[in-house]
Amino acid sequence: MCFVALSHFSWTLETTQPGLEDMLQNVAMIASPTFLLLSGAMLGLLQLRRKDGLSLLASRLFHRGLFVLVVGHLVISGASALAHHKPYWSVVLDRIYITDVVALCLMLLPRITARRSVSSLLTIGIVMYLVALFASYLWRPTERPGVVLEQILFGMHGHPGHQLMVFASPVIPYIGIYIAGIGLGSYIDKMAGGSIDSRESWRIVGVALSMLFVAVCAKAGWMLAHLDVQTEFGSVVHSLTSPFQKLPPSPAYLMTFTSLGILALCSFFWMERHAARALPLRAFAVLGQCSFFVFILQFYIFGPMSDRPDLFGGHLWWLSYAGSMAVIWSLALLWRKARGNRVFDVTYTLTHGRNGGLAKPAGGAVT
Repeated sequence: MCFVALSHFSWTLETTQPGLEDMLQNVAMIASPTFLLLSGAMLGLLQLRRKDGLSLLASRLFHRGLFVLVVGHLVISGASALAHHKPYWSVVLDRIYITDVVALCLMLLPRITARRSVSSLLTIGIVMYLVALFASYLWRPTERPGVVLEQILFGMHGHPGHQLMVFASPVIPYIGIYIAGIGLGSYIDKMAGGSIDSRESWRIVGVALSMLFVAVCAKAGWMLAHLDVQTEFGSVVHSLTSPFQKLPPSPAYLMTFTSLGILALCSFFWMERHAARALPLRAFAVLGQCSFFVFILQFYIFGPMSDRPDLFGGHLWWLSYAGSMAVIWSLALLWRKARGNRVFDVTYTLTHGRNGGLAKPAGGAVT
C-alpha cells in the first residue's frame, strides 16, 4: 500500500520534477505483483486453516469480491474522474483496476484452488502467465473489439487509433500471479506452521534471489547483444528483458518485482520474530488489514494534490508524501477500530445472516 500510494503521489511531480516522477514510478512498480502475491497468500492460509468450512469461506469471499468489483469499482472511478478531470461514466467504462482483478480472484478461485498441492498451484500460475505472455505477442487483433479483449485479458502493446480502454490491469497474467500467491500461502502454512523459521525463510529468500539474478542476467544479455530496438525482433527481446515493462508484464518485470516483494515479506517475518521491531510491524499491519480502504482513500487524497504541483511537488515532496501517509494511516486506524471492513460483507450478511456459520469473518487482508 505504501508503494501504491507512492506511485499515485508521483502525479504531483509530473510538471515540476518529471525525472523524479519517472524514478518514483519505477520504484513503485513493486506494488502490483506484491499486492497480488500477498492477497493470494492470505487466501492460501485461510483455505488450509478452515478446511472444515471451505464452502462457507468461498461463499463469503464470493460476496466480498462481488462488492469490490461493483461498488469498489464505482467508488474508485469517482476518484479517477476527479483526478483526471474526466466524465464519471466514461471513467467507469474505460478502466480496469487491479482491485477488479483481485475481486474476480475472490469470486472464482476459492472453490477451484482448495485442497490443491503447492506444486500444482505454482504450476497453474506459471502456465497461465506464459499463455498470456505468448498470446500478447502472437495475437495482434486490428479490429476494436479484439483490441479491447486483448488489452483486458493479456495487456496491450499499443494500437494507435484502436485503443478504447484508457487503462486495464491484464486479467489472465494477474490471476496467474494470484494463484502462485495461493501456493506461497499454502507452503507457509504446511511447511512452517504459519510462521517462517530461519530455515524456511532462507529457502524462500534463496528462491527470490535466484529470480532476481535471472532477471539481471536477462537484462545484461540484452545489453551485451547490442540488438537494434527498432527491429521487430529487437523490440520483442527488449520488452521481454525490461524490468519496467509492466503492461503486458514482462518476465523480467515479474521476476524483479515479485522477488523484491517476497524479500519484503520475509523481512516482515524477521521483524515478527524480534520483539524490538514489533512497533513498526504493527504500524504496517494497519495499512495491510485495511488495504482496500487505503487503496480508495489514497486516490481521493493524491488526485486533488496533483492539481497543485506548486504546493506539493516542490523540493520538499518527501515531506508531502510522509504527511499524506500519516493522514492515511490515521484514518485507516480509525477504520480498523470501527471494524469498517464489515461493509465488504454486506451482501453476504443480508443473504446468510450475521456470521453465516463462520466463527470469524474472512480476513480483511485478503482485499
